[in-house]
Amino acid sequence: MAQSTYAVTLGILMAVRDSFCILLTALLAALLASCGGEGSVVEITRTRSVESLPKPPAAGATSAQRFGYERPAGTPSPHAAVPAAEAAEFPFAWTAPEGWRPAEERPMRVVTFAAGPNQEAECYVTILGQGGGGAAANINRWREQMGQPPLTEAEVAALPVIEVLGKPSPWVEIRGTFTGQSGAVLDDALLLGLVCPVDAFSVFVKMTGPASVVEAQRDAFLAFCTSLAWSPGANS
Repeated sequence: MAQSTYAVTLGILMAVRDSFCILLTALLAALLASCGGEGSVVEITRTRSVESLPKPPAAGATSAQRFGYERPAGTPSPHAAVPAAEAAEFPFAWTAPEGWRPAEERPMRVVTFAAGPNQEAECYVTILGQGGGGAAANINRWREQMGQPPLTEAEVAALPVIEVLGKPSPWVEIRGTFTGQSGAVLDDALLLGLVCPVDAFSVFVKMTGPASVVEAQRDAFLAFCTSLAWSPGANS
């Protein structure tokens, strides 16, 4: 009786094994068919050759220039329509006050000056396109650098204005603790700033330094701002 039971069990196991092998073979065949199998080989008949490799960024290029968001000065624009700020390296001219000395060129700046008895104050001009934010955004960024709370739109609209490049331009004086881009902190600092909005871009003039030094340069800073004049051929 035991031998008969053993024989039946062995027969069932062998039948299951055979069924599993058949099923596995069918699955493998279906898989090969889905991958293409014979007759699915495609001959490559079209090729493309690279005529030139991209030029590496120039030494000293800013991040914006490396990624194509900003062109180095003097580089022709690939676009037909060019904003006035890109039409010339310097779209406007200025008169530097007596005692101001040109400082080292910095990325994103048109010009930088050092002022004061020991050149402790810094004044510079930048140009930003429409994507650089309006007057309120940049003035509040300056206030943040000075450790001061932001102004409301109404408070920004109530700021004094002077005419620069033929445009009414908000003027700010912010006193506090200045934190520079490098993280350096200057206590009892003063920031003088002006935002000149033009149709295609905005001009920003900013001076920072020890409060006593910048206060003594207030008239010179104002004279510098009002000396800005459109260069011949610039679109005013």
